[in-house]
Amino acid sequence: MTRSAWIAGLVGVICLATFFRGHQLTTTPPGLFFDEAANGTDALHAIHTGTWAVFYPQNGGREGLFINLQSLLLRATGVREPWVLRSASAVFGVLTVLGIALLGKELLGQGTALIAAFFMSVGFWHVNFSRIGLRAISAPFFLTWALFLLIVSCRALRRKEPSIRSATLGLLAGLVFGLGFHTYTSYRIAPVVFALAMVCLLRRSSRTAIATQALVVVTGAAAAGFPLFLYFRRHPAAFLQRISQIAPTGGTEAVAITIARNAKDTFAMLLTHGDRNWRHNVSGSPELWLPVGLLFVVGLFW
Repeated sequence: MTRSAWIAGLVGVICLATFFRGHQLTTTPPGLFFDEAANGTDALHAIHTGTWAVFYPQNGGREGLFINLQSLLLRATGVREPWVLRSASAVFGVLTVLGIALLGKELLGQGTALIAAFFMSVGFWHVNFSRIGLRAISAPFFLTWALFLLIVSCRALRRKEPSIRSATLGLLAGLVFGLGFHTYTSYRIAPVVFALAMVCLLRRSSRTAIATQALVVVTGAAAAGFPLFLYFRRHPAAFLQRISQIAPTGGTEAVAITIARNAKDTFAMLLTHGDRNWRHNVSGSPELWLPVGLLFVVGLFW
């Protein structure tokens, strides 16, 4: 694929993603869900008091980055309507599609990258969460871009022993990855994915290069996540606040059965029977269109 064809395809996909996430955002969906309203309340409070929090303990406890961005949009526009809160989600959604295209290009080439970005740009699940003002949509943005920057930094490292370019990109990858901890509780499992990626990318480098690059990336991640770590150190109960509300209870066997059942239902959600909550899904429908779901399974094992 030529460079001009790649750019044209990428622009087309981004325009498509923008349309699906921005068209009639002022009217669809109507009103605010309870969780969106809670975000809006905290965002308005931050504007009126001039204090932006790292963590908002109300409504089950929520990391503050997304809510703080919503408050900045409310202040910048001066408009107090649902679409302002949701515009933050729309922006994250579009930029995640761009990130998938760039990440896919690094991993599998331009053609596959455009196909993946196209599927995400029109996929109902991602479009839906890009149109409601909840912070979950921001988590894949940070993980996607962190992985892209990590790959680029390690590629620069392989071309030359530790350099300013590879160190800068590695630090940026760490910073972006660390900011992800400020998005959504489930992001706390992301270090497993990120660490595996680092091991795979650095395994052919020299020990010095591995140590240097790992130190740079971890430093960036630690710096970005430090404010949240400091908050949890001062408020340890907040760290498990949300988890304690949804964690399985009972004996060891009961917990194991519940976890296994949830894992099965989560995988089935993608292909056969999805969430019944109309806020999240066309009730009961699989999250992925069957051909896309089958490609997902093949790609997962590949």
